[in-house]
Amino acid sequence: MTAEAPLSASVTLYLRTGAPMAARDRQGNARARVEALADEGLLPDLDMEEWPSKAIVPNDGPTDPAVETYDEFADVVAERSDVHLDPFFEDRPGVGRSDRVVVLPVACIAVRREGTLTGLYPCWNGGNHEAVEDGLAALESGEDVENLR
Repeated sequence: MTAEAPLSASVTLYLRTGAPMAARDRQGNARARVEALADEGLLPDLDMEEWPSKAIVPNDGPTDPAVETYDEFADVVAERSDVHLDPFFEDRPGVGRSDRVVVLPVACIAVRREGTLTGLYPCWNGGNHEAVEDGLAALESGEDVENLR
């Protein structure tokens, strides 16, 4: 770690429940890295949340909080022509009793400043794949992690 000052934005690490064994190592690595940053006082506003592999929006029921989070991401990205969530997130029509199905990545980092999404990993940004590991490296080095500003 070379970061010297605490990040003045909030960071949420999302991890998919029931991830395949190969992905669990990646998730554990991401968790350990953000926890180390928090322990050093560099991430004073860190949250870790679990989300399902697929979030379903039923025809007659409440929206899954994971879908609300995805919709937040999609709304911010829609304002920019150079940022895309595919193939990391998939939003497709539902079948039968569901309106929509949102497929979520194994791991995701969201950075919010004053409640506004300003950083997201993974995504395609300006033609470049910005992986969760890129976000972790930026957090550790103290580089700008807010790739959506």
